[in-house]
Amino acid sequence: MPRRSARRPVSADDLYQLRFVSDPQISPDGSQVVYVCAWVDAEDHTRYRSKLMLVPFDGSAAPRALTSGKHRDNAPRWSPDGCSLAFVSDRDQERGQVFVLPLTGGEARQITTLKRGAGAPVWSPNGDRIAFSAKVDIPGIAEQEGQSDDKGKQPRVRVVTRVRSKADGEGLLQSLRKHLFVVNADGGPEKQITDGDWDDAEPAWSPDGDLIAFTSSREKDRDFTILNDLFVVPSNGGKAKRLTRHIGQVGSPVFSPDGGQIAYYGHDKGWQYGARTDRMVIPRQGGEARSLSADLDEELGNVALSDARDPFAPLPARWLPDGSGLLAPVSAFGRVAITRFDTNGGPAQKLTEGDREVAAFSAARDGRRLACTISDPTHPYELYAIDGDTERQLSNENAEWLQTVELSPAEAFEATSTDDQTVRGWLIKPLGFSERKKWPLILEVHGGPEAMYSWSFFHEFQLLAARGYGVLYTNPRGSKGYGEGWDARIFADWGNQDADDCLAAVETASKLRWVDPARLGVTGGSYGGYMTAWLVGHTQRFGAAVATRGCYNFPSFYGTSDIGTTFGEYVLGGTIFEREALYKEKSPLTYARHMRTPILLIHNESDLRCPMEQAEQLFVHLRRLGKVDTDLIRFPEESHNLSRSGRPDRRVERLERILGWFDRYLSGGTGARRS
Repeated sequence: MPRRSARRPVSADDLYQLRFVSDPQISPDGSQVVYVCAWVDAEDHTRYRSKLMLVPFDGSAAPRALTSGKHRDNAPRWSPDGCSLAFVSDRDQERGQVFVLPLTGGEARQITTLKRGAGAPVWSPNGDRIAFSAKVDIPGIAEQEGQSDDKGKQPRVRVVTRVRSKADGEGLLQSLRKHLFVVNADGGPEKQITDGDWDDAEPAWSPDGDLIAFTSSREKDRDFTILNDLFVVPSNGGKAKRLTRHIGQVGSPVFSPDGGQIAYYGHDKGWQYGARTDRMVIPRQGGEARSLSADLDEELGNVALSDARDPFAPLPARWLPDGSGLLAPVSAFGRVAITRFDTNGGPAQKLTEGDREVAAFSAARDGRRLACTISDPTHPYELYAIDGDTERQLSNENAEWLQTVELSPAEAFEATSTDDQTVRGWLIKPLGFSERKKWPLILEVHGGPEAMYSWSFFHEFQLLAARGYGVLYTNPRGSKGYGEGWDARIFADWGNQDADDCLAAVETASKLRWVDPARLGVTGGSYGGYMTAWLVGHTQRFGAAVATRGCYNFPSFYGTSDIGTTFGEYVLGGTIFEREALYKEKSPLTYARHMRTPILLIHNESDLRCPMEQAEQLFVHLRRLGKVDTDLIRFPEESHNLSRSGRPDRRVERLERILGWFDRYLSGGTGARRS
């Protein structure tokens, strides 16, 4: 036999080789599963492509492509009879439209032609209609701006009359709102069934097809609140009825099999910082909502992070066919598992186990057979079939790539913080590890902060390990998945216990025989960028830092971010004019004069979440003070999510810039400082 070639270290360019598996959808009878496979175009590294794949649930045949071509096909949804698939595709147009593909043979046919495109399709119970949400122009506003077409022509002027006039990744929304539509499954004119000066989303049909549930914020203060409500509207159009009382959050509604109740993710705790998401149920006609997960101090939904999947894909719960329970993901202690909740108040039951992330799932009509996408630190996301205690892998989209690279496993890690609480995380040893050698170590801080690192695959972490760095990543105070108290501890107090948790983890890791305490680095994005800058403004423990897409100055963030008003009030407990001193005290920019660690700032010019001016201010301050090496890398056109869904070649460039900075200051120990 020929000798097997040695595996190579991971590179930044491996982003071009990865396959991204998502959105598993099992057929109603449980016999087949369709999923989305996405990749970077081999001929054009500025674009992604995606197609729909079909595979038998029993694994009796390999997956086969249902669609092909140089476009993106997403959001596949089975018709109730299992004979057709509706999906969204951008083929032959710039914006995605809904198509229907008959599985008995024939070409996919386009059934929507909306100017702004269409959202994910939702079949009516008898399969004759499809609901979706879509952006629409608000009459009068576009004309007022002088914008008469949709060909990229800039308007003569923009008249802003609402605070929420922009959204990261979407751009300016002043003249746009999102509303619900219904279209016949065989095509025809789309019927808009909601309207008004607000956004309506997440449609869900009642079993009788008469109503559609959805989420919206229609209060007078909607531009200044994080709260929303659950509504129902007749599926043929009419007056919408609000079911909840504007005292919490609502997401991903779904009717019970008998149509008498609606389940949703949410809570009734108002603006409470760190409020845990519950599995709520409310009667169809409205009334008191109740929680099915009140006794569970764990986070409902998937709050895990990764750079190898879409972190914002909605994931509705699934009712069991007899209405006795619901299936939903639960995030806890760095794991994401599918859990059964009893509608009669019985204990929650985990249906999946293990050190991994079950990123998404769907259930067959019988409620027993599940299709899931699953990942762990050394395996990108793949499709799995689960039937009771039986589990099988159905896709191997990344098998060929895994045969060529050497990956480093993640080890569970714990540290004791300043208040004697245990901080949990993971440690990845550098490739080629030897106890006899001292290695540099990089602390990664996640964004959010209401999110969670987990037993998931991260290309960036594997890349750092391949370059010879140990990688430490943890879930400090403020993270989800460790109980409501853990999350809420940093309310109006960023940079205190969360920073102590990060430093406690670094100090614990630094005592390991193989870690070189003189070559420590820190990096992170969004809140992780904030914490990176905060740490180097309060300690000289690190030899190098890379802060990406961070918030560094709360006073200016309040008026310039797409969520600045609500987010500032949510995390700091009041408006800028009520808590001006606290806004300044909790801003890393305030401590720029204390920074001595070489810091690279990476920011995206079209970031509307943490606007470009955040990085510009910190960069100018540091250069003017002249006490620390600092550079600013700007990525044109990119939104807040460059590292997860941005243009592929720019994602690779970002990784190379991070590596270059750490190589410059840590590989030989130059620039390292001791506390």
